[in-house]
Amino acid sequence: MDITMSGTEHAENSEARRVKRVGLAVAMLTCAAFLIQFFNKVVGTYLPYGALVFAAILVLLLPARKLCISTSFYVSILWIPFLCLVFLHLTSGDFSMNSALDLLTYFTGTVFVFTVGNDSSVFEKAIRVIIIAASIYAISVFIQLLLPPLFRLYLSLLRGNAGSKVLTYRSKYGKLTGFSTNPGFTAGHIVSGLLAYIALFLGREKRLSRTDWGLIIVMFGALILTGKRGHLLGVVFAGLVCYLINSADNKRMRVVSICLIAAAVIIPFMLVFGETLMAIPGVGRFAELFVGLINGEDVTSGRSRLYVYAVKQFLAHPLFGIGWGEFRSSIVGVVTVQTELEVHNIYLQLLCETGLIGFACAVLPMAAFLKKALSNLISLNRRGVRNGTIKIVALFSLGYQLFFLLYGVSGNPLYDYNYVILYFISCAMTATVYREMRIENRESI
Repeated sequence: MDITMSGTEHAENSEARRVKRVGLAVAMLTCAAFLIQFFNKVVGTYLPYGALVFAAILVLLLPARKLCISTSFYVSILWIPFLCLVFLHLTSGDFSMNSALDLLTYFTGTVFVFTVGNDSSVFEKAIRVIIIAASIYAISVFIQLLLPPLFRLYLSLLRGNAGSKVLTYRSKYGKLTGFSTNPGFTAGHIVSGLLAYIALFLGREKRLSRTDWGLIIVMFGALILTGKRGHLLGVVFAGLVCYLINSADNKRMRVVSICLIAAAVIIPFMLVFGETLMAIPGVGRFAELFVGLINGEDVTSGRSRLYVYAVKQFLAHPLFGIGWGEFRSSIVGVVTVQTELEVHNIYLQLLCETGLIGFACAVLPMAAFLKKALSNLISLNRRGVRNGTIKIVALFSLGYQLFFLLYGVSGNPLYDYNYVILYFISCAMTATVYREMRIENRESI
């Protein structure tokens, strides 16, 4: 009896150590997503980012006595063709430091999807990191707005012309960046924090504190001040979907009614005061979108030319595309004078750069994981699981994937490491929740 108990205790202690180790690795990878701009624009190199990502892999895998690769969630295998596709494209041309970082980032994301295991508690530290980091970025936006002398100290740390670009974003476009160099990156960080709070609000038994609600208000205000319309629409859509799926029928009808009433109030208000609101910082960007739609103007910020060129390149190279990462340089002298840009639509860019084959390799796992994230949350609801870590993780996983895929229509989340890392972590969450529920099913038989 003593031997049996000793063996059981040893197994439990071993599993507890594994959960702590994996949780640390996921938290380290999450930190890398929020620190990449600091490494690049302040330190002046991506090498610390690469080192932190590589360290996360070592913490995840090396202490383990054996490599624990879970194939119980077979959808994970769909990421392997995508990884092979990126490898073939990057190694077929000039292999640079950026190419190595691309491979490292996508490889690391795939490894985490396969190896984080079947305990959703490994993501608790990562969610705390997301909230803390998002809060810092949100507060930094208000520092830029209200405390210019303090913000100038931050600008003095930036290398090259990054500081002048930050000033241009505000003076020319009315967009605030906070402690970043791009309003899109800042908005992306803030969105992840809002989605984490939505998951906590819907999936935690304990109510949010006054401090939490204060930070939510700060995050939402800062998101508006970044002027990033796609991020705001994405987080609102993802939050509504999570709430509707997670709610009982009567609550769903109430939310739908509130949304209809809000639309009935906002649309006439924008029709009357839209042009006046365009002069207000932050809010003006959203008013500009509405007025532009009403007047039949191009509201893509000039990106329609990029879309047309991407479609032409796809039609000329339908199977294999022009090559991963080649769109940026191909538009110089054709669409732009000297500026390199992404398509700002990941689906068109995949078709343009990798053709139908590459598009299928990327979109199939995205669609499969989104479907599984939806079914995970629905299954938890059917089981009567109203709160707990597994519910919080399932909610954040679904919310971030919805945001990522929706924002991909007008942005570059598949090609920006800060978005890609959190997306793969959300996929790892989906796989982990599925495995955990499957184990609970076996134990209940």
